[in-house]
Order: sequence, then structure tokens, then C-alpha cells
Amino acid sequence: MMCRIIRIFGLGSILSLAVGMAFSADTYQVDTAHTFINFKVKRAGFSYVIGRFTKFTGSANWDESDAGRRSLEITIQTDSVDTGNERRDQHLKSPDFLNAKQFPVMTFKSSNIKKAQVEGYETAWEVTGDLSLHGVSQPLTFVLKQIGRGEDRRGNYNVGLQTEFTIKRSEFGMTNMLQMGGDEVHCSADILVKRQ
Repeated sequence: MMCRIIRIFGLGSILSLAVGMAFSADTYQVDTAHTFINFKVKRAGFSYVIGRFTKFTGSANWDESDAGRRSLEITIQTDSVDTGNERRDQHLKSPDFLNAKQFPVMTFKSSNIKKAQVEGYETAWEVTGDLSLHGVSQPLTFVLKQIGRGEDRRGNYNVGLQTEFTIKRSEFGMTNMLQMGGDEVHCSADILVKRQ
């Protein structure tokens, strides 16, 4: 049950993230304390189950002048799924869904990052790559929007990013309880990266 993302979300996941504010190649790390990788799935057609992944790492290499030197990777630990209900979380970690023991991580690795035009955002990127989840890899493309950037009070250069996308869990071999649990997983990631 993962959100198309990320090594997001991991969401990675999030990020040759367009932190392209530098004119030379820079490396960024995901700030896990200020990054959130979330998902929601329809339950029985009545309501949504909302959850998140709490353990992940991510990095990005960014060169503003050379698109070929931009990359994003995210890794998410599947046993960190959290929906606020321990019994449900254990079921999601079981072979019925994520099978976290056999597949302890999901990853996203970019293959191409290019500028995108998004209304209301001065800076955005289209990120294409492969999402690997539950032993299956599928291509994934999402738009990464820049929320803000600049130095914090400690002098660290930060870039805030946001994305949303939808995947089908059946495409990753998770076909159990499709009618009850829903196939579409709506994902979102709010990411903060720091220049190293």
C-alpha cells in the first residue's frame, strides 16, 4: 500500500528533488523530522483509511545547468506503516498486503527530471523513475512542486517540496481484499531537503 513515490514517498523517499537553485552540482538529504509521506485508501466504499510511513531516507543530486546530473532516490521501510490502529497496521504488514518481512523496503529511483509548468507555482519538476514495492517495479511519473527555499536560522539551505499521485496496489501484486480495501492508493508527500 504505497504511494507512488519514492528512494517519496520513500517516499527518496523524495529526491533529486528539484532543488535546483544551485548552479553547480549539489547533494541534498531528506530531513526526516520535517518530511511526511502519507496515503489514503477507500475502505468498503464508505470512507477512507488514512496512514503514513514514519521511517525513510532520501537523497538528491542536483545540477541546475545539467539535467543529466539530477537524480532522486528514496527508501521507505514498509514496517513503519502507521494508520493509528495497531491491529490494522499489523494486518497491513502481513502477507495479505505489504508483506513487510519479505519485502522490508520500497524504493523510488529517478531516471529523468525536467522542468514542469504548474499553475500557482513558480518552480516545479516532472520526475520519472521506477517505484519498487512488494517485489515488483513499475514506472512512475509525478510532479514535484517547490513550496519554498532559503537558509534557516542555523545557516542550512532548505528546499520544501510537495507531490501527490495515485498508484494501484494490484499492479504491485497486492490483490487481496480489493473490493473491501480498494485498489487505488492516493499518496502525498511533503518534503524538506537540506543541502549538504
